[in-house]
Amino acid sequence: MLSPPQDRDYYISVQPPLGILYLASYLRERHVPVRIMDLKVIPKWRRMIEETLVEFSPEVIGISANVYNRNSALELARVLRELAPASIIIAGGPQATSCPDDFRKGDFDFILPYEGERTLHEFATSADPNTCPGIIPCAAADFSERFASLKADPIQELDDLPFPAYDLLDLRRYHVNSYKKKPIVSIITSRGCPARCIFCSLDVMGKVWRPRSPENVVAEMLWLQNELGVREISIEDDNFTLDLNRVSEICRLMREKGVRLHWQLANGIRADRVTRDLLEQMRDAGCWKLAIAPEVGDDASRKLIRKGIASERFREVAGWCRELGIVYYGFFMMGFPFETREMAQKTIDFAMELDPLFMDLSKLLPFKGTAAYGMYSLDQQKEHEKKPHYYLNQLNEDWVDQMYARAYWKFYMRPRKIIEIIRAIGLRSFLRLVRYGFDMLVLPNLVRGRSDDAASR
Repeated sequence: MLSPPQDRDYYISVQPPLGILYLASYLRERHVPVRIMDLKVIPKWRRMIEETLVEFSPEVIGISANVYNRNSALELARVLRELAPASIIIAGGPQATSCPDDFRKGDFDFILPYEGERTLHEFATSADPNTCPGIIPCAAADFSERFASLKADPIQELDDLPFPAYDLLDLRRYHVNSYKKKPIVSIITSRGCPARCIFCSLDVMGKVWRPRSPENVVAEMLWLQNELGVREISIEDDNFTLDLNRVSEICRLMREKGVRLHWQLANGIRADRVTRDLLEQMRDAGCWKLAIAPEVGDDASRKLIRKGIASERFREVAGWCRELGIVYYGFFMMGFPFETREMAQKTIDFAMELDPLFMDLSKLLPFKGTAAYGMYSLDQQKEHEKKPHYYLNQLNEDWVDQMYARAYWKFYMRPRKIIEIIRAIGLRSFLRLVRYGFDMLVLPNLVRGRSDDAASR
């Protein structure tokens, strides 16, 4: 199973591909031989693929695709078809679920949508893969009808799943934007999220929230700590604190069982599903960093994106984090189809007011199947299917790009903020952020400027 290569030279955060790690451990537990290659962290990946194909000779090759690596996944399938013409190539992941037609005309043989553990095992052990329910041949004449009839069948008892196959990877290759200790890896303690945010890809993959038990979560933490030498974890849940009592019990067991890991919440917490007491328990159990996600700058805009949490609540949670010494960063977005310049400015102003250690400001990339995607015209949707893009209805793209760059400059280029970040995460992590900021904000504008100059000549 393969995670495609990245489409640029540098990422601020490179984490192990949890999805295929769960698939690998599920198959391995059922005696299906499996190999994993995460091409994001393998510079000369084609040579390694060639060597692995000679050594392993896989009958089935799976590629996990999302909206960001779609083109890389298609190119990877082309290379694999050339190198392993007899192997069956499967596309899975969020992009294969939301946009299956992306992969039908390429070099893929089958599409596996939604969660794949049970389906992939059934496929790998079936005498006739073409008859396996839940996975569809790309060449099927009735592909569209069969795909439309499929429904997500999420695994309910997550405790029954084996821990991800981290032993198949070199954990030293991975990092996040800031951390206390390495090696650092990701875990998930639940799947799904019942929230109704209009931009979330869980509208496609499945929103039913399914938790792992506190005992199972802490058992994995101890395994990572004691068997694999992990020193920090990044919890990737979409809604970690939905059940406050469960989180409290996880924290209690971590202290009781001797979990010594630092941990952070990469996807943040919902501000309406946390208390000061719970934050204190999390801190005492090793949590040092989390995110809060206002997304936009005022209550009226937040209702439009179906995230009905008042600004005052975010102010309150930010205050608790400061009091308890927990580093917090903020998720914000701009470029919604209904957004005006005034709304965008309010978002930037609110980010400055909350003043998290890090501001993560994103431009909306609409995922097919989400409510936000449905707000765009059919022409925009068709263009998006050819090439994922940021679409704007009321705002000018150049204006948004300028506001985006100015917001980052205004937020981070304050002497006090620079000193605060270095004190919190250390000089090495800070310099990594500076490099990332240059790649994301400065370099594209330099390239654009040179292109404009060339065009004018």
